Amino acid sequence: MLRPDIDKHSSLPAGTDPLPILQDACTFLARLPRFHLVVRETIDDPAAFLNRKRRKALRRLSVARPDCLLADFRGDAVNKRLWYDGRTLTILDRDCGLCGRVVVPNSIEGMLDFVDEQFGMVFPLGSLLRRDAYHTISSQVCGMKHVGVERIDQHDCHHLVFTQRTMDLELWIRARACPLIRSLSIRYKALPGQPCYSARIVGWNVRPRLARQLFEFQPGRGLTCIGMAGSSDSSHELAVVRARVLGIFRAL
Repeated sequence: MLRPDIDKHSSLPAGTDPLPILQDACTFLARLPRFHLVVRETIDDPAAFLNRKRRKALRRLSVARPDCLLADFRGDAVNKRLWYDGRTLTILDRDCGLCGRVVVPNSIEGMLDFVDEQFGMVFPLGSLLRRDAYHTISSQVCGMKHVGVERIDQHDCHHLVFTQRTMDLELWIRARACPLIRSLSIRYKALPGQPCYSARIVGWNVRPRLARQLFEFQPGRGLTCIGMAGSSDSSHELAVVRARVLGIFRAL
């Protein structure tokens, strides 16, 4: 008999269909009205893919569905903060004192799609923020495998592998009543050098208290904030600044 805190999938043998496990995890996450997570991550440096130099970072994400996101990124090559309040997305680069702002759709899913289309912004954890995460992942799968149950930070986790045309995705999902994703790895096959992104989710809070004001950007002194929409000012100086801000949007 299974322990009561182990889920119905925990004793499944390797080779079992991983989709029901993925669906349980995505459904559980999609039903959370708000959550907070802390992520330790490593990613291959795209400028040095031949020697596989890896960058490390700590990310903190606070989500209030359907239209609020606060993200903080600190690491070897990133020192940024992101605010999304359902109307405007603002990204601040603390190192250069620049921030970019753009009007976006009024849902997290719409915002993620918009910045991908407009700026090519890569957000490796974006799938976890979407209510349609299961469809987003499963609809593009061309191969999959349930590797087995493995130990991640004192948690028994299902190790799942999903192959897509442009990337390979590995997930470690907690094998308990709360099927939280504890770790993930992505290999971007369509990019030069096929860089890898790995994330260990070291902190989950599924019932945080998040005030609406937390997601509203408040500009500070000495900060240059540039709107990314069209403007009548076509000066070279503004074009240079916008190019730098565009780099902020593309490098999360």
